[in-house]
Amino acid sequence: MIDEATASEGGMADKLRVAVVGTGFGKHHVRTFQAHSRATVVAVCSTDQDRANESAIEVGVPKGYGDYRRMLDDHEIDALCIATHPAAHAELSMAALLSGRHVMCTKPLGVNLKEAWDVLQIARTGGCIHAIDQNLRFTPVTMFAKSLIDSGAIGMPLFANSSMFLCVAKYFSNAQASPNKNAWFRSRQRGGGFLLADAAHQFDRLLWYFGSVRTVSGFARTAMPRVKAEDGTVYECDADDSYVGVFEFENGMTATSTFTPVSWPGNERRLEVHGDRGSILLAGPAWDRDIKLATNGDSNYNSIDIPSEFQPADLPRGVSPGLYALVDRFVKACLDGAPMSPSFEDGYKTQELIEAVSRSGATGARQVLPLDPKPEELRISVTTHGASKRNRRGVC
Repeated sequence: MIDEATASEGGMADKLRVAVVGTGFGKHHVRTFQAHSRATVVAVCSTDQDRANESAIEVGVPKGYGDYRRMLDDHEIDALCIATHPAAHAELSMAALLSGRHVMCTKPLGVNLKEAWDVLQIARTGGCIHAIDQNLRFTPVTMFAKSLIDSGAIGMPLFANSSMFLCVAKYFSNAQASPNKNAWFRSRQRGGGFLLADAAHQFDRLLWYFGSVRTVSGFARTAMPRVKAEDGTVYECDADDSYVGVFEFENGMTATSTFTPVSWPGNERRLEVHGDRGSILLAGPAWDRDIKLATNGDSNYNSIDIPSEFQPADLPRGVSPGLYALVDRFVKACLDGAPMSPSFEDGYKTQELIEAVSRSGATGARQVLPLDPKPEELRISVTTHGASKRNRRGVC
């Protein structure tokens, strides 16, 4: 809830004042919030003050912070967007929520289910808006495919196969990424690897389409422990770069999900859903941009156009449609009290599937949900950073 001091005469706040934590991929989030007419980015934050200052100048933001604790003392911030490496997500999310800020966090919520559980408990009791950046569900092709499935275009869904392959060497050679990206992404301890990076997107879409999962089998491993980037740098990796998940849903259908590293410079994301009256295929680079449909009587898939109602209008160049749709929901939830989805509840559900794949691989046993997150007494090492002041202002 935004108080009267920040509200317009119509009863709604003028603009949501956002701080973005993370100056690598976080720049995409800065530009996306800047593209929204009801949001303004007032600060960026990094672990390095010089980098924070440089990034603030680069993206046209007035303030740069080299310590998130100092940033949380800034009373001109209504919400945080967390776009750091996964090992920092839990600490930052809990600190922000306890300080009275709304939070949008890039996936995953933490590096394991216990961290995600701790974050979720704070989110449930704090009264602030929380959103998880699982924006694959908001790409035009994903939304259109869901409308077709929900309308019965392929009948009753029976089986789905979700997959992605990507050139790891090219991924490690991204000149636009944070200079710290490769150091943490290759480390399992720091939350790197494609199980945490990609599965949250794939698993969230499956949950969004088909509902709750009953059982999980699978495994994850490091298929390429040594990656040679395009500049010749060799990275030693212990983070999972491949996985297989098999899911039995409560509605009786089955789905598989895989990620595969490849050695050639290509990437493709696919989702194929088979029903008792037809099939849908989504495929294309990164965000599976094309859609095909085959119904009973067809001998092949037929390409179909995505209706304009699923296409965002007038997006600035370089702004992702899926991320913009998520930001739009977050802004409306914070300013207008609109429902927020995907929230940290959704983030926890995807993290539970990720954990189930890992546990299944470690034990060789199928995992029955819900998993026990082993919720010991919460041990939160963050302070409220002026929460009493924020609560008096009535942000949330």
